[in-house]
Formats: sequence, C-alpha cells, structure tokens
Amino acid sequence: MVKQMQWEVFDKEDFELTDNGPDGCTVVAVTGMLAEDRSLMGPRLRSGKHSWEMTNSKIFYTDAHIFFGVADATEEPDDEEGDPEVCTTTWGYSPPTGSLYIGSEPNEHGTEDKFKICETEFWEKGFIDHKCIVTVDLDSSPRTLSFTIDDEDPVTIEPEMPEVVRPWCFIYHEGDTVHMKTLITHPV
Repeated sequence: MVKQMQWEVFDKEDFELTDNGPDGCTVVAVTGMLAEDRSLMGPRLRSGKHSWEMTNSKIFYTDAHIFFGVADATEEPDDEEGDPEVCTTTWGYSPPTGSLYIGSEPNEHGTEDKFKICETEFWEKGFIDHKCIVTVDLDSSPRTLSFTIDDEDPVTIEPEMPEVVRPWCFIYHEGDTVHMKTLITHPV
C-alpha cells in the first residue's frame, strides 16, 4: 500500500477535507469563488519521483474551474501554518481547455499557455470522474512534470522547476469536489 500524501487546506472555512487516509482524500469547496484561499497543497517534495491522481467528483459548472498540478515551494514559510503565499509559480492542467496554465500565485489559475496537454473533447462526457495523474520526476535532468488524462498517453513537459515543489489544486466554485490519491512517492 502506498502511503498517502497529507493535503493541507489553509482556511478551514473555505474547504471541507475528508477521508485524509489510506485511500486518499476528498475535498469540497465550501465558499468557492468568494473564498480568500481557493487552493490546497500536498507536502513539499525535494527529490524522487511522485505521482498522484485527482478526480473530479462533482462540479458546479460544466466549464470546471478546477486546475491540477504543482506549485513552487522553494521559499520556506515565515509562520507555523505554512502560508501558501510563499509559492510563486504554479503549473496546472485545466480540464475544459486541455491546456497548461502557468500562474504566479496559488490562489489563481494563471494564464493559458496554449500548450495542449489533452486534445480529447470531454464536453459530451462531462467532467465527472475525469482523472488527471500528475507526475513529477525531481531526480531527472532536467526535472519533468507529466500529466496523464483519463486513458490518454502521458504528456511530459520540462518547465524550469524549482528546488522544491508541492502538489497543487485550485478549486473555484462552491460545491466543486475533488478526490486525491497518491500513486507513487519516493524520498521527499
């Protein structure tokens, strides 16, 4: 059995986090776009190969403002609570567009990069049970970030990844629900 990553929410009023156990965890956006914090993060990763699966369980709108990826976590937080504001860059996949988005802080989805991670149209199926496997290889040179969407082939990019990253998820609408499960984790 793979040890599950512990996901953090920074404002307990904005998210409901359940089942943070051996089968992963489920997070529900309680306040949605009105929330001060719309992101959640996994642990700091410095080395090794790590892979986690994120599945949309419920979405408020069909354009699914949910983004899955990683955030720069090089800077250490000044406080005990692990302030997410120290993260400066995010790389995330958006299900409706199939594109890579690059942001400058964890509480925004960033700008569409026009690099297509997934060309498949999911509008007919909808985004319920839509799975995204995110994999980071922090020991490869250069470091790589891969996205595997449902049963598609993995797409690997080589962003200039910082020394430390954190699994990252941005959830925008009230009621949006995501299940997260660790697939592989090697030394952090």
